Amino acid sequence: MSAWLIWRMVKWMALLVWMGGVLGVLQGTSRKERMKSLGWATTGLVGVWFAGYLLMKLSGRTLREPWILWSLVSSLVSLLFTSRVAHRDRTSWLDASLVMGGFFAGIALMVLRGLHGTHLVMGTAALAVAGAGLSWFWRKDIAEHAENEDDLAERHRLSWIWFMWIARVEGVSLILLLLIATPLKYGAKIMIDGGTGALGWLHGIFSLLYVLALFGTGRQLGWSVTRGAIGFVLSLVPFGTFLFERIASPKTESPNK
Repeated sequence: MSAWLIWRMVKWMALLVWMGGVLGVLQGTSRKERMKSLGWATTGLVGVWFAGYLLMKLSGRTLREPWILWSLVSSLVSLLFTSRVAHRDRTSWLDASLVMGGFFAGIALMVLRGLHGTHLVMGTAALAVAGAGLSWFWRKDIAEHAENEDDLAERHRLSWIWFMWIARVEGVSLILLLLIATPLKYGAKIMIDGGTGALGWLHGIFSLLYVLALFGTGRQLGWSVTRGAIGFVLSLVPFGTFLFERIASPKTESPNK
């Protein structure tokens, strides 16, 4: 079995995970269900982006191709609003539309990439609108919401877990990239990703997700702009996200600082 076929299969399996996570967030009737589904949606999208990058390299394509760039943008929009829905008690139709519209647009761009110009735009727009329309039937509000300290603590805990794992993977990817891969590449002429740039791409994916999670969890836990800025700056240096985890953990400090 060729490498191209293997990564093609990985991409479509990851796509199913992403789709399941998105629908789980829209259909979830409890905070726990939605946040768990958000984790699956995030994992699936990472798989789609990573496998898609390797397929792009294997087929000789580049990120300059419009359908690739816009599929990344639309899927990121979908995940952004998936996170927003997961963190809220009530799902507005606009939020759900952007979740499903972005999802369907990303799929359309991947499937219709052989088309050009107006046909590609029209096909993508049609599927995006279809997805937005279907979101009306798939979205649900959280059925019960008790305004008490236990409920608030559970919200913080679930959001923090999602952020924490993204931050940890982002931190590990930066350590691998700057402290291991780069010295090996320029010092010993050894490229641990085979020269594909896959490690840099993976770090880029988690850098984007880290910023998204920093914003979503920061709003949920009531972080100040200063704390969010500290989290962003620390993500730029090795071991920085691990330090921020110790600083911002709800177990060690009040979440509203």
